[in-house]
Amino acid sequence: MIHMPSRRTRRTNNGNDTPKEPVASARRELRRRWTLKWVSVLLAFLASATLCTVAVTQAVTGARLAQASELASQQPSAEQKQAFHAAQAYNKRLYENGQYVLGETQDPFAQVQGETRPASETDQAYVDALNMDGDGTMGSVSIPKINVDLPILHGTSLETLDRGAGHMYGTSLPVGGKNTHSVISAHNGMSSALMFTHLDELKTGDVFYLHVAGHVLAYKVDRIDVIMPNDFSKLTIEQDEDRVTLMTCTTLRKTKRLLVSGTRASMPDVAPYEQDAEHGNPVLDDPFALGSVASMPCVLGYAGFNGWQCRREHAGLPGKHKG
Repeated sequence: MIHMPSRRTRRTNNGNDTPKEPVASARRELRRRWTLKWVSVLLAFLASATLCTVAVTQAVTGARLAQASELASQQPSAEQKQAFHAAQAYNKRLYENGQYVLGETQDPFAQVQGETRPASETDQAYVDALNMDGDGTMGSVSIPKINVDLPILHGTSLETLDRGAGHMYGTSLPVGGKNTHSVISAHNGMSSALMFTHLDELKTGDVFYLHVAGHVLAYKVDRIDVIMPNDFSKLTIEQDEDRVTLMTCTTLRKTKRLLVSGTRASMPDVAPYEQDAEHGNPVLDDPFALGSVASMPCVLGYAGFNGWQCRREHAGLPGKHKG
């Protein structure tokens, strides 16, 4: 009598007596499990790539803004002197006549693209002030502690704040002097540029610098406030003071305003020269740069480990042998 092998013990092609159904089931389970693992690897890679993209975008934008800031101070000395004196005369008239208008017709952080022209673009005396290169750049603001170096532009319209820091119309031009108070605004929380994102890290006693028409002015922080958008009480000129206030919104919902304000400080006795001031670490201070630097090697290591483990488990399936 001839006995035929049953289905459960039929020989496989490689000559081993292995149950066919358990092998197929094991392969399906391995495929399902490793599909989920490779999806997790892909998601981790995409997250890391997103961090890298944001970090690179912010670095490129920061370099462009820093270059614009540098160009703002490279003017012929005769032109610098004339523009600086004209700005001082403008500030004197502003103090004597009173600050009847502060800012644009609308809140600089709550505007809509394409609205009517702001007041800072229709006042020709203001448009011409410190506009030596013709593109609306007054100078630059530098905050070494948080690695900020931004051009200062006329006005605080939406388009202006996308290009750098904006000078609030109706406040003193940023050339210093007795009876002046200049307000400089910038965005925070932008994926394309840091701008004033880390302004809340400044403390009383920290310093920042203005570069205007060939002059470097130092200011030492003496007060920090949070106000409502319609509160202008801390933005007006105070008698005998030489003050500059840096302003940004406090949250992504833009419900309040953070004011970091400082008075003029002489160098180097009260404030250090800019090159000697405390400088932050551009990588450690940027969460996107730090995240991308830390995450990409981890993701690549995780992918390599999973590839090795997948091949190892696949080789250990029933019916597999080393050839």
